[in-house]
Amino acid sequence: MRLTIFLTLFVAAGPAFAQNKADCEKQAEIVMSAVEGRADGQSKRKTRSALTDALGKDAAKALSDWIYTLEPDQLTDAVGVAYQAQCEAL
Repeated sequence: MRLTIFLTLFVAAGPAFAQNKADCEKQAEIVMSAVEGRADGQSKRKTRSALTDALGKDAAKALSDWIYTLEPDQLTDAVGVAYQAQCEAL
């Protein structure tokens, strides 16, 4: 539930987000790279830097802050699936 609420608010929040299915898919891949990095023990700072390069500073901050609040058992492919679904719903 927390995942869905965050993604709904996050994806709707600003212009840095996708406008079509291909963009949503690419952004979901970027989000999953960050989730996988977190699962592998990557630092939040390194994750934020990679997200900044891909999505911009504001999106990177919000996403990295959120990813690092997820419990380890939530670091699954479901994050990318939910992100893409919410993005495409807009």
